[in-house]
Amino acid sequence: MSWIEVKLHSSVTENSDRKNKGLVDIVRSLSKTEPGSHQIVVYPELGMLRKIYSNYIHEQLENNEIVLMLPFYETVDSVKKVLTNFRDKNNQKINVAEHLDKGSLLILDGFEAFFNHEWEINERTESDANGESLANNNHGNIVSLMRIMQNQIKKLNKDGMTIILDMGCFFQNGGVEYILRYERSVPQIFKDSNLKQLCIYHQKDFETRFNKSKKAVLLDSHGRSVLMLDA
Repeated sequence: MSWIEVKLHSSVTENSDRKNKGLVDIVRSLSKTEPGSHQIVVYPELGMLRKIYSNYIHEQLENNEIVLMLPFYETVDSVKKVLTNFRDKNNQKINVAEHLDKGSLLILDGFEAFFNHEWEINERTESDANGESLANNNHGNIVSLMRIMQNQIKKLNKDGMTIILDMGCFFQNGGVEYILRYERSVPQIFKDSNLKQLCIYHQKDFETRFNKSKKAVLLDSHGRSVLMLDA
């Protein structure tokens, strides 16, 4: 497992410089991920998270991937606005409306997608042991959604799909052990697939809900960890 840790301090100038350098390092690190990968980012506040995911989503769309964004601590409309206002270093923007219309970008409330929505599962096969196992643990909705997105990859002739999931939604419908079971299941689900998942945790959730040993289990469940923490 590889990881990046960026400590942010109180000095305004130093803080700004460290954040900018940290952002560059994080986006560069995330861009190197391979299909089937499972990563974690711990973020201190929404402003930094928005910079990370807007840059990352822009890059994945440019790389001919589908992006599924599942926010929790901000609304779907807020994410759309952030992406619409985004400009990269060359002043290039994300054509959010076009990507949404074509289906190469999907933005759904994380809690609704996991726990409150029944997806059409015509694409599901009865013999999929991993899917059945997850369904029995109340993850059937997202597994069905992933299958639909896999079909979308083929339909749109895309190279893969990146899932960005704010794990805050899990605290509304289960505890730490529930989250850890899910996190440990992801590598097996994504094995030999063209899917990638980026799990994002607010720093307060990471620090207050997980003890030292549980943090170690959480980080070990991911191939790469990016910890961007307020000191």
